[in-house]
Amino acid sequence: MATSLLDPRSTSFQVASSAVMGAWALIDPNRPTRRGQIAYRVGSAAAVGASVWIGARDEKGEPLGDGLRTALAAGSAVGSLALMRPSERIDARWHGFLRRRGIRHPRVLSAAFTVGMYLATHALERWVEADTGDDDAAIAELIEPLDDRLRALIMAILEQTEDHGSLALRAQLGRVQRVRTPEEREVASWVLLDIDEDDAPLAVPANAVFPVRARYATRRGALDLQIQVADGLLNSVGWELVDPSDLDELVDDTLDTDDILGDTFDTDDILGDTAQWPTAEEVLLLVETSRGLEPVVR
Repeated sequence: MATSLLDPRSTSFQVASSAVMGAWALIDPNRPTRRGQIAYRVGSAAAVGASVWIGARDEKGEPLGDGLRTALAAGSAVGSLALMRPSERIDARWHGFLRRRGIRHPRVLSAAFTVGMYLATHALERWVEADTGDDDAAIAELIEPLDDRLRALIMAILEQTEDHGSLALRAQLGRVQRVRTPEEREVASWVLLDIDEDDAPLAVPANAVFPVRARYATRRGALDLQIQVADGLLNSVGWELVDPSDLDELVDDTLDTDDILGDTFDTDDILGDTAQWPTAEEVLLLVETSRGLEPVVR
């Protein structure tokens, strides 16, 4: 029970903290004695500091280091003390306004409102966390076999050299799968790859763009399909827009560059309704050299 009261995600903590805040709202901060005023202010600052200390956690919900948590809690408590006087003035005006409107016990009303707001906030946070978790799980489950045409196209790119980790990447390709969202098209502008890392041969360099690419031309423009390597593994493939001014020497007559020099298209515009990945025979394979991109000699 004690552990759950120190976990801001637990129901026990949320109910208890809401009850404490409601009870605190019943207290009149404008105490008639100096001691009462000081006690209220110190208690309020301590409550703020304790709340920050308990809630200081990372993205995974784990508590931050004690030093950082203590510093955050102390800073919050000091800030609370600095704002106490204007806060008390606002409190007095608000409850005076309620009394003038005929409400006999305005602090009871404020306490009930405070409890309701805290409970609603906790409920909303839980709903958001649950909804986000469901979305993440749904995306993680959409791992499917890699399209045969895309696999063949990637292999055609990798086979143009035995350097740059090519042999290791070819060995990985046989077990690569695709991570796909429900709305993602088959021929998408970017495709995330998934591979079982166990016993997989790793490419060197471990993080790179493979220096061979496949240029695909349509009536609206041209795209380069590039392979991304991360941590020595096939990570993704994606299309990159090609500057029309670079096309004349590297594409055939299927693309009229004069028609597109004045237009701006994005990747999806150029892909249009392309439903299948192009074959190696439908692309121009290019390799990076010291002189720039050059066609691969087949």
